[in-house]
Amino acid sequence: MTRPRAPLIHSRLKSSWHNLIPGRRGESAVRCFSTSGISALGSGEMGPKLTHLDATGRASMVDVAGKEPTRRTAVAMGRIYIPEVAYELVTATYPAGHGAPGAALEAAKAKARSKGDVLTVAQLAGIMGSKRTADLIPLCHPLQLSHIAVTLQPEEGQDRSASGSSGGREASCRREVIGDPDVGASCQAGGVARRTYSILCRAEVACEGRTGVEMEALTAVSVGLLTVWDMLKAVAGREMVIGDVAVVRKAGGSSGDFVREL
Repeated sequence: MTRPRAPLIHSRLKSSWHNLIPGRRGESAVRCFSTSGISALGSGEMGPKLTHLDATGRASMVDVAGKEPTRRTAVAMGRIYIPEVAYELVTATYPAGHGAPGAALEAAKAKARSKGDVLTVAQLAGIMGSKRTADLIPLCHPLQLSHIAVTLQPEEGQDRSASGSSGGREASCRREVIGDPDVGASCQAGGVARRTYSILCRAEVACEGRTGVEMEALTAVSVGLLTVWDMLKAVAGREMVIGDVAVVRKAGGSSGDFVREL
């Protein structure tokens, strides 16, 4: 009895893969990537591993039952870059008739004011968002937070792009990415010097638990900055940029303490 021939489609596909991916003659150069700790080459050496994936690569919540509860703290920060008109509204110093704004701008400013105090609302939103982190991030553990502190601080600074400083380059890059040269800045002295305007959001979160609170701190900052956006979008919806969101400090847990150099 003759053995049936292998389907032609298999041999054609195999030949196509060998032609598409460069490698040594007679060998496949297909690169294998694995989310597990075992090397794709079969060496058995353990490497970095995504803890929220199980052995089959499916999403899974990490089991922290075996850990002892410890004091966990985390601090996160972020900024929203805003135009001058929005900055002056936040700081409540925008003089009437400054720059001869039109009726449309005045109406937008009135609408922005009608929502209430921008920083107070954003602060409350950040606190509420931190407490709901487990509802927003699928694989986060619900935690009994013992402390949440959110602060928002208006910032006015100098864009040092003319001097070639890193801060100036970053500010210029932000403006170039969205195609607007006036995001978070205003020209002065014939366009040579520029003032930058932003709001810094800082969140500190703590708990006694088996897992860290970095996500809760990041969520507080993110929700706080998004709330600032919502409060100011009537006057600056097309000009604002959110960025620089990061964990700047954490303490507790087996991974040890961490402080980011700013």
